[in-house]
Amino acid sequence: VQNVSGSPYTLFRGASSTSSTNGYLLGGSGGGGSYYYSSIWKSTYASETTAKIPSNLSGTRYMHVAAGTTNKGYALGGNRPGIKSTVDKITYSNDSVSNIGNMPDSRQRGGAASSPTALYASQSYYRTNFVKVTFASDTIADIPSVNTPNPGASPSGYYGYAQIAGTGNKTQGYFGGGVWATPGSANSLLWKMTYSTDTLSSAPNLTGSKNYVRNTGDNAKGYFIGGSNPGPVATTTKFPFSTETFSTIPGTLQYPKSAGQGYGPRDQGVHEIGTPNVV
Repeated sequence: VQNVSGSPYTLFRGASSTSSTNGYLLGGSGGGGSYYYSSIWKSTYASETTAKIPSNLSGTRYMHVAAGTTNKGYALGGNRPGIKSTVDKITYSNDSVSNIGNMPDSRQRGGAASSPTALYASQSYYRTNFVKVTFASDTIADIPSVNTPNPGASPSGYYGYAQIAGTGNKTQGYFGGGVWATPGSANSLLWKMTYSTDTLSSAPNLTGSKNYVRNTGDNAKGYFIGGSNPGPVATTTKFPFSTETFSTIPGTLQYPKSAGQGYGPRDQGVHEIGTPNVV
């Protein structure tokens, strides 16, 4: 249990990023969805303390995504007020925030994962395409010809699916679970992004249909934590990247969880609700 300073409050549906020494909780909502935040909370792993930093995101947001490198994190899209296209960069060395521009379209409730050179933001509500942020230049662009296909689970007016999360290692990212924008039911689909070619392919399905799943991992394996369908889920599954097979970890979370956020040192898994994996 960490010591928290700075008038803590209930926080969910935010995003998170991590360096090798600190974790960052970015924005989110609270009060049963009555409040929305631009604040950033920083946890120091060595001392297990958490405090709000002076810098804020460029605006209030929740249902956004985040990932990054050991030096900087990026928060993309989200909602409140309205669906956003903005991209903020958090520089870990001085805890500063800058807006680096906008995605080609607004999006919320997607997933994100990072290669050593770029962040990949997945499909989301009403979007079937992926967006890529190149770290060296902070450029933001759609990935040409990469769209999640419609496997026939939604009506002819296909609107994509969302409430998913991403994990991965240095060579590939995985984006799974979620809910169809139409008709709104959860699914078990998992997609693999190969970073070297920017190509998307299907991967083995999750162990069950669920949305608001949270993910974490290291360079060898990912974890799919909690979720909802229709209520919060208390199980965690492990996914080794070399075999692409799922196994359920014995035991359950202390409480069923969904729509959370969290972080951990890069050589360990998150011990509560997961964050998009970064390398």
